[in-house]
Amino acid sequence: MATTLLSPTALPINRTRQPAPEAPAPDRVLAEMLRGYRPLEEVVAGLRLSWRQRLFTRLMVVAVHVYRLFVLPFRRRALRDLHAELEALRGQRIRTLGAAQNHFPESERAAFERDGMLGPFRVMAPEEVEALTDEIRAGFATGFDGKTVLGDPLKSVLQKHGAWTNQMAGMYQALRMPALREVLRRPPVAERLAGILGDEVMCWRTQFFEKAPGAEGTFWHQTSTFRESSTAAKLMPTEPMDDAIVQLTVWMALTDVTIENGALRMVPGSFTDGRIEHLYYFAMDNLMLFLAMLPTARLATYLAVAKFSTGNFIRSQAVLEAALDLLDESPFVGREVRDLAMRAGECVIFTSLNMHASHPNSTADATRLSFVARCAANHVLAEQHAYEHPTPEGTVSAPLPEVTCFQVHGTDSYGLNHVMND
Repeated sequence: MATTLLSPTALPINRTRQPAPEAPAPDRVLAEMLRGYRPLEEVVAGLRLSWRQRLFTRLMVVAVHVYRLFVLPFRRRALRDLHAELEALRGQRIRTLGAAQNHFPESERAAFERDGMLGPFRVMAPEEVEALTDEIRAGFATGFDGKTVLGDPLKSVLQKHGAWTNQMAGMYQALRMPALREVLRRPPVAERLAGILGDEVMCWRTQFFEKAPGAEGTFWHQTSTFRESSTAAKLMPTEPMDDAIVQLTVWMALTDVTIENGALRMVPGSFTDGRIEHLYYFAMDNLMLFLAMLPTARLATYLAVAKFSTGNFIRSQAVLEAALDLLDESPFVGREVRDLAMRAGECVIFTSLNMHASHPNSTADATRLSFVARCAANHVLAEQHAYEHPTPEGTVSAPLPEVTCFQVHGTDSYGLNHVMND
């Protein structure tokens, strides 16, 4: 696929949004990915911007026009560099690292190297899931006794705007809940992780994903080094490895998961194209240049999302739509969308560089709950001095405690990270 709008020989300025041609049959994948999500303009309308924010947006649109006229012609080198970086992110692959005592079937290894995912497979019996879920919900009910890792400043801002959720309060709670650490160390999880990442595997973050009735779906996104809203990547390998396995996600169903209550969605094999993530961070670092490349008709929408949205997933939608404006065809041609219905106690492991999302919860009374662990080889340096989160009052930084990691498989011989001694 050629990235003609980002070619090194032409300025990628698409000032008017052209009517989209009729999608060829393979683009049904993209249509299925976007089905059910509100248009970005509708999302922005729901932000309820103040008159100052609306004025700022209009002034920024004018600034982008000025930038196009007087600055963009001198940024050809930056555009050539971006083109080269994007081209290098196509055709990525996974080469699993394996463990000394390998209990990882060759069929699963081949499947993971092709699809970037494994499962669902069972980890807990129904009665075990029920007991663990009761413990977690008790924590939700008490706010984990006020012991939230993210700290009071971020908590108070989000509470003021009605955005402090169980998901936020539950981050890193596996550090305080031994049962969560134990379930990740069970052979169905730990041995699969070791078969992919090598003998030494740590967990560097845990969280709960709760989707109540009426909750919207999570938009499509991909990430390898988990920069998120920060200025630098959180994960830095110190030994050679493929981008797609710098970090693996363990997604464990604590309730039955259906399409109706918010099942996880995946585009298997989409880790081979990392351009969406790269454009996300390029936009964060080079906002004016990025905006100057986009259609004029949508500038105000993209600006409102960049400056005033309260979550990374809204920004993910903006970047995906912007990427489709910039690239001459969908990156997902020839792929498929897989909906991952699961029973409570089942689990999937996947590379977060695979494009993934979730359905909305359209039920009247079925809350979906999952436990999610972010795992990496111990030779990956996890820089977690602070967690930065977008809020209506701007990005707020929450300092993190020294110990945020615990061992899942093997022992830590590297000493790069502060790993819990348990």
